[in-house]
Amino acid sequence: MKVLHILPNFELKLGGVPKVVFEMTKSLTQKGVDITLVSSADESNAGKIFNAKDISIHICKRGILSHYWTGYSSDAYRVLRKEAKNCDLIHIHELWHYLHYIGYKVARELKKPYGVSIHGELSSWCLNYKKLRKNIYSKFFQKKALKEANFLHAITKEEAKDSLSYSGNNNIFTIPNGIEIDKEDSCNIADSFSEFDNKKVIFFLGRIDPKKGLDLLARAWGRIAKNRDDLILVIAGPDTSGYKDKILYILKNEGVIDKVIFVGLIEGQNKVNIFKRAEMVVIPSYSEVRTLVALEAMAYGKPIIITDKCHFPEVEELEAGIVIKPEVEDLVNAVNKLLINPQLGEQMGKNGKELILDKYTWGKISDQIIEMYNSVLSEKLSKDICQNV
Repeated sequence: MKVLHILPNFELKLGGVPKVVFEMTKSLTQKGVDITLVSSADESNAGKIFNAKDISIHICKRGILSHYWTGYSSDAYRVLRKEAKNCDLIHIHELWHYLHYIGYKVARELKKPYGVSIHGELSSWCLNYKKLRKNIYSKFFQKKALKEANFLHAITKEEAKDSLSYSGNNNIFTIPNGIEIDKEDSCNIADSFSEFDNKKVIFFLGRIDPKKGLDLLARAWGRIAKNRDDLILVIAGPDTSGYKDKILYILKNEGVIDKVIFVGLIEGQNKVNIFKRAEMVVIPSYSEVRTLVALEAMAYGKPIIITDKCHFPEVEELEAGIVIKPEVEDLVNAVNKLLINPQLGEQMGKNGKELILDKYTWGKISDQIIEMYNSVLSEKLSKDICQNV
């Protein structure tokens, strides 16, 4: 089976969807699926064709129009048409981007079955963010592309409902993301960050972006840490939209700027070390679909605090963390509850790790992806036979 994967951005260091796609495709190749991946990058990274873990990756050079249409590249049509000719199935990741449009166009031209992984892009929060642009795009392309897809891949039941409501396409497979854990070593985080000495670390990992709820965390931190000297909030992730200035302003007003460390983008052992030192991981997002950070935190045996907008009910059901409304008061109470009762946090961490090992390793998730592909290809084969009779 040969599958062409398409996504607008393949900067693995940013985590999120690029990391999900890379780990998904890597696991698929280990099970015999032939994977080609096409993405886009700016000029410094473009034109690069290389193999990584048996995945053939093609990076198209972004053009100036990419500022207005994500992932735009004048090379995209040529590259995608060439690669699609040799594939059995096209798998597109995320919505609203140029490569999605070209992938759909090529699939229709070559009569290749295709599907789309939604990756949270149809939640009410996401649809209302840059609403006018998305309404226009929906009318002229996006709804049509999802309606005609041979499959839609949703990460949660809630996303499946959103996908059906938006597209009218009921060929939906609900399959969660998986997780692959970085290798650990004996390095001590204090070697890199002396500010962590004798502190309880509260950890946030993710893009500094309005969607992620850092404004809630900053306001809550003022009430949690203002009169304590034993706490430090570690915020790890890139500032991709200039939103950090707003968070700094809130922290200064709350009088706790000296109890927060921004460590920027972290990878590998540095990230492992912060996870190991953290008392808890806080995910105060306004919109997520079973966020990868939650999976990582639980895999490291850490209790998590997430909002109900993350759509991860098993966290509460299996007592792997605390689920809250995206409100300051709820966040303050949840953090203080775990600070007061570390034994509770330890047990939640154990419960979360058991959940990951039981359901969310990529080895198990990729089996479900392959079943989805086989189902779609069998359906196409049946239709082809009927048409030729």
